[in-house]
Amino acid sequence: MKTVIIGAGGIAHPHAKSLIKLGVQIAGVLDVNEKNARAFSGLYGCPVIHDLDEALGEVDMIHLLTPPSQRLGYVRKAAEAGKHIFIEKPIAITISDAEKIIASARDNKVKLMVNYNHRFRDGFLMLKEAFDNGLLGEVVSLYSQRFGAGHGFLRAFEPSWRTDKNLLCGMCIESISHDIDMLLQIAGSIDTVSAVVSETIAALPGFDNNVSVSFRTAKGAVGSIHASWTSHLGHSERGVIGTKGSAVISGNDLFSFEEFTIRTEDMPYPRVTKVNELFSLIEDHSYDRTNKHFMDCVINDTQPGASGEDGLRALKISHAILESSRLGKAVKVI
Repeated sequence: MKTVIIGAGGIAHPHAKSLIKLGVQIAGVLDVNEKNARAFSGLYGCPVIHDLDEALGEVDMIHLLTPPSQRLGYVRKAAEAGKHIFIEKPIAITISDAEKIIASARDNKVKLMVNYNHRFRDGFLMLKEAFDNGLLGEVVSLYSQRFGAGHGFLRAFEPSWRTDKNLLCGMCIESISHDIDMLLQIAGSIDTVSAVVSETIAALPGFDNNVSVSFRTAKGAVGSIHASWTSHLGHSERGVIGTKGSAVISGNDLFSFEEFTIRTEDMPYPRVTKVNELFSLIEDHSYDRTNKHFMDCVINDTQPGASGEDGLRALKISHAILESSRLGKAVKVI
């Protein structure tokens, strides 16, 4: 199988390594930054292209890894050519663009997958398995807490499109879409949100980097998301409190899953399992799993687990969070 990489920034490298492991040929790399494209080409032995048409005829799919505001045109061109589409999260910045992306893939009968790779990681899979197996019972409350030095703080992860005035969309749309997606795997759906967001970098208006959200699910459970990109200390925790038991995955950085702790009504004491799953963009098995899942869907003509509709659902919640903060009141998720 063959793909073309569109967007040669930091996220492209774990994808490229995974694709090579899976035996997928990278037929070309396209980036508006010629320097990035040439550096990527030198590392992975693929040609630099300057227009998608140069490689579109010879590939099975595209890997669309550009900033989320720069995707719709590429999606339409690939879909109309019958090429499957693997797209980084968030699916888009605007709900309108997300709906058009989904419609383009659907109308042209091509696969569309959004890369919510954290739902494929061991720590989260342990949490979801406990819920799916009925160990926790019905959900009463669930939450996500995530703190650390994010983009634009203490020179973390620089340079990045996230802090480019022309491309930024803030943490609520870009980053906590992961948290929203993970919680939705257990909550099913979120009905209303009440949120406060803040911006701490005066030079980047619109770049929200702290958020506190309370929400209610359609089934009546309550939950929260508390995230910060301006913390000197790192912490990561996602938990479910159920009618029969409770479980938590936790770690000491933004996306670390180091321990899984569970206690059900039948257990006299909590059971702790060491996960030791430190997340790294240099190489992480979650990218192997997401790309393998997408390849299997293409080969077997099945629908991806992390679909375009999943991406739209998370994006709508992100927009509801921002709207709630602007209005100072609870907002119903459309």
